[in-house]
Amino acid sequence: MNPDLEALVKALDLYFQELGGPEAENRLADFHASLDIYCALHKLDRNLLQRAVQLQYRRWRWTTDQRFPSIPPKA
Repeated sequence: MNPDLEALVKALDLYFQELGGPEAENRLADFHASLDIYCALHKLDRNLLQRAVQLQYRRWRWTTDQRFPSIPPKA
């Protein structure tokens, strides 16, 4: 995974870990600030990058979640 994308995914993960807690809004603000910086540096559309990060986050969580096997069972 691209190191910059990985940093954004981890920032989003910090927000979800803190969800409902006192630091949740700060974590979300940190994620959006990182997203804005990355978009400005690489001249990307913010909405497209945010969607890509969210998709990659879901994939990352799915592969790291202990409840699911890393290889899907045969049908």
